[in-house]
Amino acid sequence: MPLLVRTWWLERLARRVEAEVEGPVVIGTGKKASGTVHAGSLRELVIADALRRRLQEAARPAMVVCTIFSQSEFKRWRPGICPKARHVLAGAPAFAAARPPVAP
Repeated sequence: MPLLVRTWWLERLARRVEAEVEGPVVIGTGKKASGTVHAGSLRELVIADALRRRLQEAARPAMVVCTIFSQSEFKRWRPGICPKARHVLAGAPAFAAARPPVAP
């Protein structure tokens, strides 16, 4: 990534990691599956990957670990989910209710 494209916060963060962390760097990020997933949800992964790339350019071993938290319970209802199914899904972890019934 050319230096002109990088932002000051990425350089600042990379310098801090290089100074404080010895050995390989593991960058952790994640997303709750129960919330709304939108383009902004990619922000964490994009930032983590930008840091990984910057560290690897400086010959530092680095990797990103992204966790999807499928144990968290549903908090919002998307349009189209059958109202009768809501009482079954309420409080259930996201992995247990992957395909709820959809209203006609």
